[in-house]
Amino acid sequence: MARDNRPLDDMPDTAIARRAQARRGEVLDHAPEFGLPDDGPSDDDLDRFGGVTQNCWRCGTELYDDATVCWNCQASVGPGGGPRRGVPVWAIVVGVALAIVLSWLVIF
Repeated sequence: MARDNRPLDDMPDTAIARRAQARRGEVLDHAPEFGLPDDGPSDDDLDRFGGVTQNCWRCGTELYDDATVCWNCQASVGPGGGPRRGVPVWAIVVGVALAIVLSWLVIF
């Protein structure tokens, strides 16, 4: 089939792909009482992988351990995430400005 590069508004309805109709039929319940296998995780898997979560430092939401951003508050929780530590930039700027003023007063 040749590719048509026209915008979709200009294309005839027959050229646009249509979604297949939903299938009808019996819906099976995947429960052990019906004799079907349980597709859920085993108890061994839950023990082995059950504790692979971390909590957001800002809102406390439980997240997967490989998450880098909290889905609830958008805080960075990956490597280097969390509240900033150390001296704030404004404190360094004020300290340098005071040192310059004091040294200027001592010299003159």
